[in-house]
Amino acid sequence: MAATLVTLPGVSANAAPRDAVPAAPSGATGLTFPAESGGEIALVRKQSPVPRTAARVRRLPLRLLSFLLVVMAPTAVASAYYFLVAADQYVAEFRFGLRSSEPIRADTGALLAGNAAPLQTVIDSYAVAQYICSRAIVDDLGKTLNLRQMFSTAAADWPARLHLPVMIEELTVYWRRQIDAFFDPVNGTIVVRARAFTPHDALALAQAVLNSSERLVNDLSARARHDTVRNSERDVTAAEHRLTAALAHLRDYRDKQGLIDPHKAADANSALDSRLRDELVRAGTNLTTLREYLNDDAPTLKIIEARIAALKAQQPPSRARPPTPQRLAPRRYRG
Repeated sequence: MAATLVTLPGVSANAAPRDAVPAAPSGATGLTFPAESGGEIALVRKQSPVPRTAARVRRLPLRLLSFLLVVMAPTAVASAYYFLVAADQYVAEFRFGLRSSEPIRADTGALLAGNAAPLQTVIDSYAVAQYICSRAIVDDLGKTLNLRQMFSTAAADWPARLHLPVMIEELTVYWRRQIDAFFDPVNGTIVVRARAFTPHDALALAQAVLNSSERLVNDLSARARHDTVRNSERDVTAAEHRLTAALAHLRDYRDKQGLIDPHKAADANSALDSRLRDELVRAGTNLTTLREYLNDDAPTLKIIEARIAALKAQQPPSRARPPTPQRLAPRRYRG
């Protein structure tokens, strides 16, 4: 707000130039009082115009406050914690892979997926990686290591320390924060990183995890071998039962048929049947041929017909098939 002296109407024209002031703007308000030259002088209050950037000026502190709260404050708190409060943590990393004693068979799906390891080895590797991050390994390690004391040591800072007492579930949650285990399908290895607050604890923790993982792999292999042997024994037992039943049927057949070796008897019968069929065909051919030149009551024809009847009588009933000789030409008689 500004005050301006304005000369109102009635001022003489001979007034000095220094006494002249611009007319009061419209909308101006103020007080009047008489002047020495006979006119009146008014003290006018003029309203300052509102700038166009007032809204931006009002929004600027809000943006600055948001930037400070969202960016600068967390950064400052994190920097203060990591540089002033956080204790050192040591990481022990090791890698190991699973190999099968069975011959490796190519798996098309695994090759297309970029995995060179056999399918069963991949499944076992994922199982071991999940075991390392599970409660089972916490229970196993608790038999040889005092995990509660290791993670609640005085060398750890307060936010990262395990606060006692804790239940086994809370210890498992904390354990998953201190251990990283994953399977790398590119080279077929399991990568494990164990964190602790002292170098000795990190190394001891890594060795304990490796020993527990090795025991798990050995248990899986022993279980697989046991399942394979059990399935094989079951197959062998079933085959023995089938063989015993087949031998019993064979013995009953021998006793019923009076044969020592059914296979040899069957081969002999087959050979005899083949010779009989050949003789019948040969005798039938001779009979047909001689009937073209001899009468039906000729002795030679009678002999051949008797031989054919004898051969038919020697055939087994199931295989007896009478020959059907065909006449090659009309019968002719000598006379």
